[in-house]
Amino acid sequence: MLLHLLYSLYKRIIKGYYLRNMENKVQNSDEISLHSVKESVLDFLLLLYTFFHSFFSFVFRNRKVIIISTLLFTLVGVGLSFLNQKVYKLQMTVLPTEMNRKIYAGQFKQLNKLVETKSYQQLSKELKFEKGMCAKLRKISCSDIYGDPILKDSTRNEKEPFIIEVSVTDNTIGDTLQAALLSYINNNLYLSNLKKIQEFNYLEKLKFVESEQRKLDSLKEVYSTSLSSTVNKAMFYNNAFNPSDLYKKSSDYQYEKDMIFMWLGENKYPMRIIDGFKPALKPDSISAISLIILSTLAGFIIGICIAGSKELGVLSKQQVA
Repeated sequence: MLLHLLYSLYKRIIKGYYLRNMENKVQNSDEISLHSVKESVLDFLLLLYTFFHSFFSFVFRNRKVIIISTLLFTLVGVGLSFLNQKVYKLQMTVLPTEMNRKIYAGQFKQLNKLVETKSYQQLSKELKFEKGMCAKLRKISCSDIYGDPILKDSTRNEKEPFIIEVSVTDNTIGDTLQAALLSYINNNLYLSNLKKIQEFNYLEKLKFVESEQRKLDSLKEVYSTSLSSTVNKAMFYNNAFNPSDLYKKSSDYQYEKDMIFMWLGENKYPMRIIDGFKPALKPDSISAISLIILSTLAGFIIGICIAGSKELGVLSKQQVA
């Protein structure tokens, strides 16, 4: 009934505007008629008045249904607000030092399955994390720095940074959770054994480099002593020995040593942190007030729909009769 009235008013205004337009064209007038503008404004105001009058009359007639529906949904919203837990999103950026990052994302996906199925006992065992803390986890996911899922990445970027995102109900567990997730990867049996072998090889290489450096230092010392004893004497060097090679070789060994120390400092573990978890200032979930307002609005709209269908049913029966 309300929609029919609005449609009739719309047709009347459009038709009136069209007729006035035709009259203006017949009169070949290029100027806008002040009277036609005034009529259009009055028609628009009349439409607004009619709409609000009809709407409030409709609400008043069906006030019981609308009030009951609104109150019921408001109570539901209040109940949900008490049950709804605040969820915080924590993010940390990490860099894999071994293997493709999809493998790491796959490991975290397995952890997320434990979270989704609420297998907190197994999750606690995997992460070496308290069961009560595990119950505060809601989701674990991985994405690249652009926010795209790593498991869907078709490129072969193995050692690029990626983001670990965790949804929790307590944003104070970030530091403990960060250490647990890092330990879960770095203490993986295969990865840790691989890193131990690499570390052993690098340490052996370091011993060799340092031994060679000591030998070169001795040679340089002997050379400096012999050089000081042959001042003002011409010297000739054959291909068997060239003093400049000593310093070049010493520089090469020093560079190699620096690279070993860099690996031991940065790549000793399968995964290292670039930027760790930080406490979230605001929850990511909907607030209690917003939930109540949305529930109330939904109840009001549903009440109007129920009342409208009721009036349409009555109207259709009257037309049939």
